Amino acid sequence: MALLIRAILQKNRLRQGVHWRKHKKMITQLLSISAVYVIFNVPWVLVIFAYQYGLPTDIATVALMYTGFLYYFVIFLFPFVYCLSLSELRSKMAEKLLFRSGAQQVGPTTPTVRQRTDGR
Repeated sequence: MALLIRAILQKNRLRQGVHWRKHKKMITQLLSISAVYVIFNVPWVLVIFAYQYGLPTDIATVALMYTGFLYYFVIFLFPFVYCLSLSELRSKMAEKLLFRSGAQQVGPTTPTVRQRTDGR
């Protein structure tokens, strides 16, 4: 978020308009990483709040064990989120995974005949 705010403030300081198309990749990465963080960390936070407001200890212990796994291992998903935000890499991976190859044309070939220069 700080990087996005910094880019906007710098554009305003230089009296230039913000061209959102130029910042599209950065915004996509920011939103996707934020979404992954929120999706995988909200369950842990909800269990903590529920425990503070009366969730029994035996239930909270099991829930914290499972949600804690998500909380601590979400960082390993960030490289995948970054790679999926790159359109070139995403299209190459889709091509490889779906076994699509480039357009290959098959047709007859015509042999070329050259004359010899040694006189035979």
